[in-house]
Amino acid sequence: MKKFLLTGCAAALMASFALPAGAAPLAKSRFLNPEPLHYAPKADGPRFATVTPEAASMALRPFRAPAPEQTATSDNFGYLDSPKGEIWFYTLDLVKTEVKHEAYTESLVSGFKVTVFDGSFNEIGKIEDSVELQEGDTKVAQIGVGAQVTQKFFNYDTSYEIMIDISCNTKEYVNRDYTLVYSLGKEEPIMTIPGYYVSAINTATDSFSEKFWITFITEEDTETPAVGDNVNTMDYVLKTYKSAGYSGMGDPVLVTRVPGITRAGENDAIFLAAQCDGQPWFAVAHLKYCFYEDMFDYENNNPTADNSLIVDLYTTESKFSSNITHYSQSAIPTGATADNLTFKYLGGFSYNDDLSFGRYTLDGSPSLIVTTANTVNADSYTYDFDVYTPAAKGTETEGAAEKKLNLATGISMCVFLADVPGCAPQMMTVKEGDTDLSFDFVNLLNGETENSIPSSLGGNYNMTTSVERVPVAGGGYLYAVAQLRGGSNDNGEMVTAVVYLKPDGSIDHTDLLNLGEYVDYAQIYIGSNALDPFLFNLDANREYMTLVKRKDSPDSDSNHEELVVIPAGNDFRPLLQLGPDDELGRLANIALVNLESDNPLLNVIYCNNDWKYTCRSYTVPLELFAEGDGSIENPYKITTAGGLRQLATHASAHFVIANDIDATGFTLEANSAFNFTGSLDGGNHLISNLTVKGRSIFPTLTGDEVAAPEDGDPDDVDSDTEKTRGVVQNIRFVNPVFEATADEQGLVAGNAQFATIRNIHVYGGKYNSEADIAGIVGQASLYTVIEECSVNAAITSAEGAVGGIVGNTRTSASVSACAFSGTITSGGSNVGGIAGSVNGNAGAVSNCHVNADIKGASTVGGIVGSSDRAVVCNNHIEGTIEATVGSRWGGGPKAGGVIGELAPDYMSMADESAQVKPVVYGNYVNVASITFSGEKGEEEFAGQNDTMHRIVGMTIVNNEPEPIGYDEDNDWAPIYGDPYTADKGLANNYASPALAIVNATIADDAASTEGKTLGEDEAGMDFFMETLSWGYGYSADEPWSYTGNPSAPSLYFESKLLLATPAEVEVGVDETASIVLSVAGGEISDEDVEGFSFDCTDESVVEMTDMAMENGTIVITVKGLKAGTARINFSLGNSTASVTVTVSEKSAIDNISGDNAAEITVSGREIVSEGNMIEVYNVSGILVASGRDNVSLDAVAQGVYVVRAGSAVKKIAIR
Repeated sequence: MKKFLLTGCAAALMASFALPAGAAPLAKSRFLNPEPLHYAPKADGPRFATVTPEAASMALRPFRAPAPEQTATSDNFGYLDSPKGEIWFYTLDLVKTEVKHEAYTESLVSGFKVTVFDGSFNEIGKIEDSVELQEGDTKVAQIGVGAQVTQKFFNYDTSYEIMIDISCNTKEYVNRDYTLVYSLGKEEPIMTIPGYYVSAINTATDSFSEKFWITFITEEDTETPAVGDNVNTMDYVLKTYKSAGYSGMGDPVLVTRVPGITRAGENDAIFLAAQCDGQPWFAVAHLKYCFYEDMFDYENNNPTADNSLIVDLYTTESKFSSNITHYSQSAIPTGATADNLTFKYLGGFSYNDDLSFGRYTLDGSPSLIVTTANTVNADSYTYDFDVYTPAAKGTETEGAAEKKLNLATGISMCVFLADVPGCAPQMMTVKEGDTDLSFDFVNLLNGETENSIPSSLGGNYNMTTSVERVPVAGGGYLYAVAQLRGGSNDNGEMVTAVVYLKPDGSIDHTDLLNLGEYVDYAQIYIGSNALDPFLFNLDANREYMTLVKRKDSPDSDSNHEELVVIPAGNDFRPLLQLGPDDELGRLANIALVNLESDNPLLNVIYCNNDWKYTCRSYTVPLELFAEGDGSIENPYKITTAGGLRQLATHASAHFVIANDIDATGFTLEANSAFNFTGSLDGGNHLISNLTVKGRSIFPTLTGDEVAAPEDGDPDDVDSDTEKTRGVVQNIRFVNPVFEATADEQGLVAGNAQFATIRNIHVYGGKYNSEADIAGIVGQASLYTVIEECSVNAAITSAEGAVGGIVGNTRTSASVSACAFSGTITSGGSNVGGIAGSVNGNAGAVSNCHVNADIKGASTVGGIVGSSDRAVVCNNHIEGTIEATVGSRWGGGPKAGGVIGELAPDYMSMADESAQVKPVVYGNYVNVASITFSGEKGEEEFAGQNDTMHRIVGMTIVNNEPEPIGYDEDNDWAPIYGDPYTADKGLANNYASPALAIVNATIADDAASTEGKTLGEDEAGMDFFMETLSWGYGYSADEPWSYTGNPSAPSLYFESKLLLATPAEVEVGVDETASIVLSVAGGEISDEDVEGFSFDCTDESVVEMTDMAMENGTIVITVKGLKAGTARINFSLGNSTASVTVTVSEKSAIDNISGDNAAEITVSGREIVSEGNMIEVYNVSGILVASGRDNVSLDAVAQGVYVVRAGSAVKKIAIR
């Protein structure tokens, strides 16, 4: 097999991820010849890749075919950090004037034109201006665009603000730097600021505000002409500004000076900025003395003795203050000697994050991460990274910084790895030994090495620095390692691999990549953003972005760069292949931008021979749905978790879910507030293990508008009209996790209007929020219908309103035939088992069942937290209800079995003879307890705190009565008249005999807030049907179940969801296999087993030989009888699950010949060969696992494999 080396592009690619790359010591010449705009920052957003003829490097993103293409051509193209966090783009064209000299012609910059685009490539505005040289200037050396876009910082209008950095050469052979600030759309600059900006941090604590602190740097005549024994002529002056007020930009809030000769290194950061909980922090770092004892003696490279890295910290007193004060000054000895040239500085590890918060302290105090560069030879260095606790607050001069933690010592490079839920953050370090490299994986929290992996991985695979962590199902991670070597197949195509390693270094599996023909060099891009299997298309297989140098012709010595996106596999089937363009030129830069937005882009930048840059942007994924066109007649078919992302980008389309989806390891980042007007039909398929972060799956869900009924009764709305838009139905979510960061969110929808949400069921959900949250919909309005839905979940909110199904309903939105089970825990008020609150103009909450432990601060109800007199009827409540905090303004706990607080009927208050339509009726409260664990406080009037009852907690009788006078002897306290009469809106409500009346002075009556106590034997189907008028059947109007406990009825669809694992089984004749039956969100009980049954479509193919209960599951053993396929259908109550069993004639493979084959032992999925290196290959010859002494094959798929250990070989079958 022909070998080839995948190099060339590796070195430049590593520069994007090798954190200390280029962190060299300070050459003396750099003091005298600094490059223009040395400390100017870049945009934070994309990872950049630069492609050159000598080295190729990249960071990536895909395109869709046919691609909606955006093109921009200019002298320069770059990225901007927008005020709201999205990455924007700019083009920069320079206006040049040709000046002819006697021997040459010089092109001088005389002006510029900048165009700014948003994340969707919509033009935001332009700036066009000339550059006027001042006296002493010779020419413009450089023009740059500041990476940070602001609003209301430099002035108080709402225009976006852009900074243009300009550096001019001068007759004194130093540069004059200044910044022009423009409002987009205005011709003249707002202001001119000396120097250029080096830092911009936003300390706003929400996503919609701005509170920037921007710092500019200038080089000025020194105020410190001598530093130790060295002459100093220049100081770096750093000025930090806060945002302008109505009167305009004020003076800087912080001014610091650093003697130029005390820089700590060529790539040091003399100024860092960070924020912690809305409070700004600034670090100014430099050496106490010049590094060299004689800066201007080029023969003397001895370092200054007793030198230290000095770090001054500044901050405000609080996040509300704008007054910046000195926090402390720390001194860290450099330890440099003539025999040990070491350089210490900040910014070499993680730049601004070298001023660290929260990772190494818990009290909000800062830590410093200091880089030490150790000289190996003139061109080589190793690096140490140490965490220091700075000097205590108030230390004015050279306080001792305490070394707290060592993260790495003597390494050549390090690579930050992606965060994995449940695992500590990691970096990989590389250290050079005498003969080999060592790769250590270091816990960034404690500096301990968690895993070490040798250079050789077994077979033809090696450890490389192209590595990333990838989360796996069930928790944990694998390391994805791109190989630098490959080989040619029989077709002459080059094949390489990405090897996936377990943390112990053994191979889990490999992905082969076919790069096509005539490849000289290649580099696979390994980054967490590009390892998402749904980035490039919507199938579940992973695709890879690769930069390839391909020969111009088969026999050519020349080559060209190509960007190739290829799926793993043996064939060359690129999804995207881009190379040089005759007009646009060669590939120059590739970047993945705004991946978490609704408009993710692949930016591909070309450069032609005239040094003109052209950016072409494409939308990802490269390929969309394999079936459907998004119409109601032919909807898009979602088959993987990746398809769920496209709901946001195709917000008016129609979708169906075509199969069960396991979303393990997939997170739906719902960040934008898009309005979905299409439809989604789940076909009753399962979506398992989905994590949703940010907003709801549909932040806004809008359906076809419904005309209001003529009589104003929401129940009279024509429901027979078939809605086609704003419809979400027939989905079963299993074990979803919902982490809401916005207010009023539900798993399915945030704000639903004119929508229909039907037959949505959640099993085993986990919900968390700081604010209002609900099981399915955050807020429902405008005739939205939520029906035949259920949620089984643990919902937690720090201080928000919570509804088990919906947070709030209004304007004729209704909830019917819905169920909630599990727990609700909130530190806020308006907490209900079905709805947190319902407005007076909302539709009914009817025929709902709650069986849950519900806990809230106050205003807690088994069905509704607070009601403005919408109808709440025919509901069944089980579980427990607890209020923990009395109302701030008095009123007790406001806790009730049905409703926590019912607003008064003001019409009946004005006219006691008026007929009152019942709004709370036909409910049955069957909870174990209603309790209050807080303090009620003193009553201001009788009955004020009597707000906890079996049916409704607080009603009109608990409101303050009308005063009839004032007591002048008691601080003019009001003298109250008679209390209000009992609310007439309650009727026909009952409570279990096991639940005692809370207030014995209130009548045991079906029209009271305590309801009527049901007799011991009265609860039954006859009672619920005849007395409460509950409808039994299989629809939203008649949802109560004929089966189950007749004294505690449930809805017809309420049952445990049966799951069968695996869904497909392969077994040999006369051999057995196991099938595990479980229920989502719970366990199978002995009582459940009484309703268990199964049937088989072909009993001549397979039979069930055993059934056993194990840890809340049923384990079924089946035996193959003859070759064929059969389907086994299992039933548990109302839930069913099926398994397909394929029986083969021969399921085991005899050992193939080999030396000492008996030395290999197979025990289940473990391979043992003591004292030997074990390698496991699949039938394609791909190494899938390796290790010494023993290898686990738990992560290996079913199939045939060859095991080699030493000289022994064995063929095995894994089932």
